[in-house]
Amino acid sequence: MNDWKDELSNEQIEAASFTGEHARLIAGPGTGKTKTLARRVLALILEYNVDPNKILILTFTRVAAQNLKKEIKKVLEPINKENPSISTFHSFALRQLLKNSDRVSALPKPLRIADDWEERRVINEDLKLDLDKHLTEVLPNKKKSIDKVETLFNQLSADWETLKIEHDEEQRNCCDPKFIGAWRKHREIFGYTLRAELMYQLKRALNQQLDFELESDFKYVLIDEYQDLNACDLALVKELAKRNCELFVTGDDDQSIYGFRYADPVGIRNFSKDYNAKEFNLKTCYRCDKSILDIGEFVANLDNKRLPKETKSVEGYSSGEGEVHLRCYRNQTSEALGIAQSCKEILDKDVNTEILLLLRSDFRGLMSEPLIDALRKEEVPVVVKTEGNPLNLSFGRYIFSLIRIVKDSFDNLAWRTILELNCPGIGSETQKALREKAKNLGKTYFEVLQMCEDKDCGIPRSDTIIKKVKEVTEIVDKYKNQQNLSGCIHTLIKDSIHTSIKDPETGSQIADSTQIAEVVDEYLQTIITETESKNFIDLVSAISASTDSIEQQELVKGKVNIMTMHRAKGLSADVVFIVGAEKQFIPGKNTGKGEDDERRLLYVSITRARHELVITYCNERTGKQRYTGSESGCIKREITPFLKDASLTVEQMD
Repeated sequence: MNDWKDELSNEQIEAASFTGEHARLIAGPGTGKTKTLARRVLALILEYNVDPNKILILTFTRVAAQNLKKEIKKVLEPINKENPSISTFHSFALRQLLKNSDRVSALPKPLRIADDWEERRVINEDLKLDLDKHLTEVLPNKKKSIDKVETLFNQLSADWETLKIEHDEEQRNCCDPKFIGAWRKHREIFGYTLRAELMYQLKRALNQQLDFELESDFKYVLIDEYQDLNACDLALVKELAKRNCELFVTGDDDQSIYGFRYADPVGIRNFSKDYNAKEFNLKTCYRCDKSILDIGEFVANLDNKRLPKETKSVEGYSSGEGEVHLRCYRNQTSEALGIAQSCKEILDKDVNTEILLLLRSDFRGLMSEPLIDALRKEEVPVVVKTEGNPLNLSFGRYIFSLIRIVKDSFDNLAWRTILELNCPGIGSETQKALREKAKNLGKTYFEVLQMCEDKDCGIPRSDTIIKKVKEVTEIVDKYKNQQNLSGCIHTLIKDSIHTSIKDPETGSQIADSTQIAEVVDEYLQTIITETESKNFIDLVSAISASTDSIEQQELVKGKVNIMTMHRAKGLSADVVFIVGAEKQFIPGKNTGKGEDDERRLLYVSITRARHELVITYCNERTGKQRYTGSESGCIKREITPFLKDASLTVEQMD
């Protein structure tokens, strides 16, 4: 590329080249937002001679960050200019807090993030036992103790993400002092920070500590997917702006779908007013054919608060109009068969056609299972990406815990996980005894494990524990000083394949993990490449800063891809099937802001399609699927209300 303006439209050039004040770029699906953002970075460096170290780009997913890095690097590297800082919000927050660890007294040291699996399988389970009697009295609408603990943590997270933590106690979501006290004691023992508080702690430190230093003196801050910011994120951006940073934010209020983390489209809607910012709009959609964009616009326009847009589709690669089908099936069996046959017909015409099947959810594979069976019967290659992170599987978690211990020999949560998964005879009672010992002595979990060498330590099964500690220490010591990270990971996984791992859900032993070892290896190698990790510290930081619930997937070429709607954000395919477009799924039980989120999620799903969109729903869901959705046990189903008044003819299928 000889000129940063190459292949840009006039509206993209105008937005990318603007400087001098804050700016907002509204960009609908397929309008070239990512390209415009990347070219703005190049314009700053190549045309305005801005030092790359003065530029910060923040995204929400690793994939988005990696795509920007690639596009910018291929231009800057030949002219010996380095890339600016490009990372996810959480990764950025983690780096700044690590850099200023001596100034941040509110968090345990060393700074160590507990990920989703550890929150669910270790922290929540431990507190369920520690608060056993108390939990019988609180949240009477919740029957299970573990559900009560999860609810209390969700309330605590909500206080950080909505900034209610800074309000009086009666205004907060979490007002249970016994729970908060037990959690604080637990994290003293295990030395972790919850991911949900990362952004808040950075915002708080920037606001309260004048000597808090960012990793660079940033002058230009570019933010992707601004509609996905919650109140805490917005407050952090305001703190960056106070440091004389020029903001350039991009996004689309119609694509705000992360209400579960309190993201609100009001942030991007009010940005121009809040910052007296210049406004830009990308109006030309280069992805969706006209009929697909039209039905997407119908769904989006159900929100009378949306920002006005004039998005228009360019002529498509086929007819220019595209195809939209709304198909009603008798039940999930006929739905799966119909979809499989359609996929086969499409691929018979052109084997290179990209096909994406989107589900609202797929708990325990209930929705994807009949689709997979039907596709395989039609000999259609299929890949399912609804399960998410393979490090959440027992073998993957064991490997990641070993990696954490290579990085830090005293990682308490990693040792706790190793004993949970790979130490027969160590159950919940022994774990509770270890925690009680640590609490009474004011020691960490690993310090108590080391005490097991003393025969009079009073810790149950101490011989078994110390034997496992020595065994694991010998394993990880082999990798402490290795330079080839990719090779180390591959060898560690290969050597661990036949390790006996316990499934924490069932308690049964998984004797051979050969089947998932390759998946775990591929996943970790991808992270290494995407984040350019050079060592175990880089790798652990990259994974720790990633949030499973918002990390998008990538399409596997040559196969029909099945994934959930949230994980498809940022993707596109020639043909998209939205499966199960029923009111029991969309919006389900959601009302108010939650219902708005569901409508926007449907809009995002619709606009993944380039040339053909097929929306399916059933009159009935039987068998196990009758228990899916908002009316569990109810067989009868009906179309989502977001499509009831659409100008689509329902195709009644056999």
